[in-house]
Amino acid sequence: MWSRRSIFHPEDAGRIVVEVHQVVRDLAGTILANEHVGHRFTIEHGLIQSMEICSLP
Repeated sequence: MWSRRSIFHPEDAGRIVVEVHQVVRDLAGTILANEHVGHRFTIEHGLIQSMEICSLP
């Protein structure tokens, strides 16, 4: 059994960072990265305009 939790870090107006557990694998399935990172979303008029991977605050 697994559980999912999201941690949100509000930033300046229209931006929020969501903490995520990210696992990156190559085509053979070998793990290249297994870490917690931030996904920074920029929101305008209620819609996501961009997303970037960033360090956690």
